[in-house]
Amino acid sequence: DIFVNEMQKIQEGQIIARSGESISGSLLHFEIWKDREKHNPETWLIRQR
Repeated sequence: DIFVNEMQKIQEGQIIARSGESISGSLLHFEIWKDREKHNPETWLIRQR
């Protein structure tokens, strides 16, 4: 399930999607773009402990 649209601005903590199970396991693909440049999502995501 996808809860946001392409080019939509999102807020910290906002749920953007929910992944389900498939034969090969769970998979969610997303990209982060700012000022027409693609960014590495790992630098934007905060790991929870």
